[in-house]
Amino acid sequence: MDIDVTGPNFGRPFCDKVARQLKGAICVMSTKLGIGHEPINFEILLGRTINKWDNECRGWASAQKFGNVWSATIFVAREKEFDNMLSTLAHELIHVKQFIKDGLDVEEGMFRGKRWNARKNQHEEFDSPWEREAYGKEVALKEYYLTYLEKNL
Repeated sequence: MDIDVTGPNFGRPFCDKVARQLKGAICVMSTKLGIGHEPINFEILLGRTINKWDNECRGWASAQKFGNVWSATIFVAREKEFDNMLSTLAHELIHVKQFIKDGLDVEEGMFRGKRWNARKNQHEEFDSPWEREAYGKEVALKEYYLTYLEKNL
């Protein structure tokens, strides 16, 4: 596993300490998610939004496989509370797990071998099964990491 943390335009992150903490969190959380053994090159973009389409989003993730190695990009928005950034990281790592283990293809709406289409009263970004899973598990994953820190520091 290779983890590179940069600013949103691939420059220096706004805070080296936060970058180091996020690297450690990725190692612990990815192991908990069962992807710690996978060959993954992480590119973590840390800071303010990098594209207008990011708007006020907390984060996003994408992952692609090149040969036997996964390339995962995660954007984590800069926030005053580091705890909020950890929640975002946990949420986005769950998506990385979904790309790797569950065949998530957001463009095609595919997840775990099934196509998902929003129904009349559903929102595509919040009601999809991959988002429900990520929102449902992000707090527990973040808490797992914080408990890990308490026990191992």
